[in-house]
Amino acid sequence: MLFADFDRAVRGIVAQPFLLEAEVDGRRRRHVPDFLLLTEALPIVVDVKPASRVSKPDIAFVLAWTRRVVEARGWVYEVWSEPPPIELANVRLLAGYRREWLFDPAVLAELREADLEGMSLGAVRLALPHWQPEIVAASALHLLWQKHFLADLADPLDATTVLRVAA
Repeated sequence: MLFADFDRAVRGIVAQPFLLEAEVDGRRRRHVPDFLLLTEALPIVVDVKPASRVSKPDIAFVLAWTRRVVEARGWVYEVWSEPPPIELANVRLLAGYRREWLFDPAVLAELREADLEGMSLGAVRLALPHWQPEIVAASALHLLWQKHFLADLADPLDATTVLRVAA
């Protein structure tokens, strides 16, 4: 759910949104998908399964059946497994900076207006010398959560992380 919350296209998240129930191959089948992601495009139904279990016959059957049912409605179906550990750690870190009301709007505005393309996080924290570096750094991490700034999340976030300004 953390990755869905980090996706700017997702406007709403519903946990265990509905029950699918049908007779399939002579057997009563029931399945509750893990999430329904509401986007401006199409709804996305997500099941979360460990990668080691996705290919097990019973689970593979349920996932394939769910895919057929969901896609027959014209919706999108995805199966999510464990993300790379560094990316997960970065998104978890950024999630701590997601609440905009905790940040000074003036600092956020200055960061949005400044030419910070290609600067490291360490340099950005010093880019607004009239603000405390810790306030600027936290605000920059908030703007990373909001995707105003982009960074390579495959590498650990640190002072050397280079920021790009989203288009």
